[in-house]
Amino acid sequence: MVKGLAACLGALRNALLALPRFFIATIPPRDLTVTRLGVTRSRIRAYWQAHGRLPPSLSDLPPTPGRDNATVDGWGRRILYRVTGDSIVTLSSLGADGAVGGTGQDEDISVHFDARD
Repeated sequence: MVKGLAACLGALRNALLALPRFFIATIPPRDLTVTRLGVTRSRIRAYWQAHGRLPPSLSDLPPTPGRDNATVDGWGRRILYRVTGDSIVTLSSLGADGAVGGTGQDEDISVHFDARD
């Protein structure tokens, strides 16, 4: 009886551990990229407010607690960081194909902003 109960409890435990997999939504890579570009933009603006200048690279940004602080796009490639002048920033992803241009999932995604705003 004890063996049967232990086996039943073990099977129940394994089923409960596997259950979250079925309920976790997979975020499409393009949506994840747009979100990460937005979070990175906010982190750059916070860096500007704290230091009066842009970070030398995205790896110099301190993390924002409770946010996705990754600086890679939804396809696992690093977000491109380009600075023009003192405070103008362009963050980009080259889309699913990793090449300039494209349409659909291959379309490039960019955010252009002034860090002072």
